[in-house]
Amino acid sequence: MIWAAENMGAPRRTILRRVILPAALPGIFAGLHIALPISIIVIVLTEMIGDSRGLGYYIAVSGTRFAFQNVYAAILVIGVCGFVLDRVMLLLRRKLVHWEREEAT
Repeated sequence: MIWAAENMGAPRRTILRRVILPAALPGIFAGLHIALPISIIVIVLTEMIGDSRGLGYYIAVSGTRFAFQNVYAAILVIGVCGFVLDRVMLLLRRKLVHWEREEAT
């Protein structure tokens, strides 16, 4: 596709914008879809270990104080945030990669 665009006289900027980026977008979004839950887990765990604020810290402190309703509430908030971020990312993918049909997710 790059060769064809070069032969038709397309400048490098157009090749990047019209050929390379659209070809790479499905792979980029697949990587983001995998990385999102991992990043949320890492953030919460690092807050539990070495921070003095955030939901991870709140879970750790509430657990040591036996306030388990607060622990479950914080876990619920983390889950809702993860769900919302996932839906936003899927919506963005549908808008940007409109030519590729999405399989059942």
